[in-house]
Amino acid sequence: MPPSDSHYDHAGNLLRWCARLIRSFAENGVNRAYISPGSRSTPLTFAAASCPLITSEMVLDERSAGFRALGSAKATGLPALLICTSGTAAANYYPAVIEARQSGTPLIVCSADRTPLERNTGANQTIDQLNLFGNYPVFFHDAGEPGDQTEDFDRVAYLAKQAVEQSVNKHGPVHLNFPFRKPLEPASADLDALNEFYSDLSPKVPGFYSGGTRIPEWLKSRISNAENPVAVCGPLADHDPMAANIRSLADKTGVAVWTESTSLHISGSNAFSAASQWVKNMPVKPDLILRFGGLPTSRGMISFLQNQKDVPHVVIRSDAHPSELPGITNERFECQGLIDWGELPDFRQSEIRIASGQSFDTYRAQWPEWLTGELAFTDLHAIDLVMQQQHATLMLSNSLIVRDVDRVPVTTSPEKVISNRGASGIDGITSTALGVADAADQTTLITGDLAFLHDISALHSVHTGNRNLHIVIINNGGGRIFRMLPFDCYDERFRELFETPQSTDIATICRGFGVDFQQITKRSELQNRLDNLPDTGIRITECVTDGLKSDRLRKSMN
Repeated sequence: MPPSDSHYDHAGNLLRWCARLIRSFAENGVNRAYISPGSRSTPLTFAAASCPLITSEMVLDERSAGFRALGSAKATGLPALLICTSGTAAANYYPAVIEARQSGTPLIVCSADRTPLERNTGANQTIDQLNLFGNYPVFFHDAGEPGDQTEDFDRVAYLAKQAVEQSVNKHGPVHLNFPFRKPLEPASADLDALNEFYSDLSPKVPGFYSGGTRIPEWLKSRISNAENPVAVCGPLADHDPMAANIRSLADKTGVAVWTESTSLHISGSNAFSAASQWVKNMPVKPDLILRFGGLPTSRGMISFLQNQKDVPHVVIRSDAHPSELPGITNERFECQGLIDWGELPDFRQSEIRIASGQSFDTYRAQWPEWLTGELAFTDLHAIDLVMQQQHATLMLSNSLIVRDVDRVPVTTSPEKVISNRGASGIDGITSTALGVADAADQTTLITGDLAFLHDISALHSVHTGNRNLHIVIINNGGGRIFRMLPFDCYDERFRELFETPQSTDIATICRGFGVDFQQITKRSELQNRLDNLPDTGIRITECVTDGLKSDRLRKSMN
C-alpha cells in the first residue's frame, strides 16, 4: 500500500529540520560534505546533497570518507562534513577523528542514529553512539529527536554554528549525533521545495583567528637578548597563522629557520631544509630556540633539541596541543592570530645564521655524490627526482617517506606540504590525498607500497569529481623502516613479523580501477614519466626500488 499522508508529514519535517541544519553549516563557511550510503541518514543526505553551496560526494567506505574529509580540511582549514547512517558506519571514522584531534584539524561528523526507544533492545543496526569517539572530539552533542516548533529549528541552526566555531577555534573534530524515527523518505514535493529554501544562501568565511597580537614583553626580551637564536619548524599547516608568523619573523630579523619535510613550504633566504641531517655538524650552538608547529619528525632533530637542555626553548603555537619535550621546553606562547613582532634585532650576520647557510651548502654539495655513488634505483633516487619538480601541494606518507624526504636538500619549495603527523599512521593516506586534491589545484602524493595497499578502497572514488593528483608509490617490497630498529639479525622471522613483505601486482589493481598507471624501474624512466606526465586526472607512478641498497645508501649518509 502507498505511504500515508502522516508518513510524508513526518518525513517532510525531518527533511526541513535537517535542511535548516545544513543551511546554517553553509552560512558559516562549510562547503564540502562526504556522504556514505545508508537509510537512517536519508534526511541528512538529501539536505546536504541539495545545498548549492556545499559540494557533496558519495563515498562507499566510511573510513576512506573520514580521511577524505580530513584531507580537505588540512588543505583549506575549513571543516568538512561527514554524514553516515547508524551502527558501525560512524565507527569507521575513528582513525580520521583521532588524526584530526592529534593534528589540530577541524572536522564535523554527523552520524544518524536509532532513537532512544530502540537502544538497548537488540534492534537491528543499533549501537551506543553517544560519545562514540571518547575524548577525541572537542565538542559532542546528541541532538535528540527533531521537533516541529520554531525553537526546534532555531536550536538546530545554532547547533551547526556551534559545531563550526568549536571545530575551528578549538582545532579539532566535532561529533553531532542525530536520532531519527521512521519514516525517513520525503515526498518529491518536499525535495523540490529545498531549491527555494536554499535560493538566498550567502556564505561567510568563518573568522579562524583573532586580529594581530603584539609580542609579549617576556618573549621580546628573550629574542632581543639572544645573539644566536634559531627557529625550528615541525609539522605546520600553511593556513595556520604560525606559518605567516615565522615567515614575518624571518623576513624582519633574518633569524635562521630550520625546516624539515613537513614544513618545506616555510621557505626563503633564511630558511634551510634537511636541517636534521646537518645540524649535528653545526659549529655554532643556539642560545635561544623558538619552536613553531608540532614536534619535529626526525629523530636527528629531536636528539639535537634534547641535547640543548641549557638553552631556553619557547614553543609558539596557535593551539593548545602538546608539543613539549619533557625536561626541556620551559616557556610557551599560544596566540590565535598574526603576531606584531615590534622592534627586534637583525640576526642576518649572526654566527648561527651564517653557519646554517654554510652547513646547508656543504650538505647540498655532498647530496649528488651520495646518489651517483649508488648505481641501483633506490628509494632516495626516486624521491630526489620527484622533489626536483615544482609542486603546488605536496602530501607525504608516514613511515620512511616523510623521513626520506627530510634528507633531500630542497631548493624548490612546494606551496603547501600536508602530512598526517598527528597520529602518524599509514592508514587513510591515499584517501587523505584525494581529499586534499578535492580542495587544491595540483597535488602530489609520495607514499609507500604498504600505505598504498592499506587504503585501496580510496581508488573507488578516483573517477568522481575533477582532481589533479599524482600518486608516486615507492615500492621497496615491504616495511623497510623496521630496518632502523636495533635487531642483531634481520632473519625470516623479522621479515614476516615486521617488514610484512608483499608481492602484490599494483599494476593490475590500478588497471582494475581504470587509472593512468606506469611502473618505473630506472631513474631515466622516472625522469621521462615526470617530464611527460598527463596534466590532469589521477595518475599513479609505481617506482620499484632496491630495498637492500636503499638501506645501504641511507646508512652511508648517517
